[in-house]
Amino acid sequence: MESVELKLSQYVNPDPSKKGKLLQPSTIKNYMVRYSILVRYLSPDDESPAFLLDFDRVVKFITDNEFRSEIRIINHKGKQTEKYLQPLSLTTKKTYYTSILGILNSQGLESANYKELQNELLKEIAVETDKNKKSKTQEENWTTIAHLQSVIPMYESLIDMVEDRDKYDIYKKWIIAMLYVGQKDFPPFRLNYSVDLIDKTDYDKDDSTNNYLVLNKGVPEIFHFSNYKNSDMKGIKRVRIHTNIAIALQTWLKHNKSSKHLLLDNTGKKMTEACLGLLITRVFNPTGKHITLNTIRHIFISENIDVEYNKRTQKLAKQMGHSTSVQTDYFKH
Repeated sequence: MESVELKLSQYVNPDPSKKGKLLQPSTIKNYMVRYSILVRYLSPDDESPAFLLDFDRVVKFITDNEFRSEIRIINHKGKQTEKYLQPLSLTTKKTYYTSILGILNSQGLESANYKELQNELLKEIAVETDKNKKSKTQEENWTTIAHLQSVIPMYESLIDMVEDRDKYDIYKKWIIAMLYVGQKDFPPFRLNYSVDLIDKTDYDKDDSTNNYLVLNKGVPEIFHFSNYKNSDMKGIKRVRIHTNIAIALQTWLKHNKSSKHLLLDNTGKKMTEACLGLLITRVFNPTGKHITLNTIRHIFISENIDVEYNKRTQKLAKQMGHSTSVQTDYFKH
């Protein structure tokens, strides 16, 4: 498994849009999560990626729920991994194919069949997205940003009610709620708020490896994101922190148990993306909904974008034979 991860870390993406950069650590981690699942089910005795060349078998695992359910593999805790035996969504299938392509390409192995399948899947996702339909799970857990924000005053009240030993955990849930839904013009970023703390005097704005909360004399000023999904295409993101969030962060830093990291897990180590994702769900449990990062991001987008207007714009651009960006230029005149 380590040799596969090493190859990924050395792989330079040939796609011109990726600017010839190495894969980001977060991208490699995501690839390895999917790869470890495939190894566990399809090649438990051999972790080398050669088994991925059995195209039909791998695709059957990803697309055929009955086939997956027939495979009885026990994980390290001795329990059947039921969650991996459920039907896979289109986006989950996409992450599998993307991971497989990355691993095969880094190994110099044939990947054309997977690429063709991925392209077909992307078209299918685009069609479903264009319908603007929610999945069954999204429908069941759909709510509003205002409803999600209701947990913020709840945690603020709890802080004054609980024993001192319990205040830290409440503060942690409170700051996570603030970061993701605390201010409407502060869009929820990905699972990357578990950043390192750095003073502005030591800050390199061109750092392309780390994620930071930049402090100016102890006052939160900028989130610096250079290691996140799609950062190889989107580049460094510097997010200036708005007043309400800055005040909330200052409050949290007074109770934070680390001078190096913004968020810690229950063992006192820097919180991982996976841990933050699970904690987000627990933070918003009081709403009565199963809330994930993607749920929050989808709700935020739906409340801030006129979907029907976008559809009309895209249709008009297609009919007139130009791009939506050209059409926008016409509007500017």
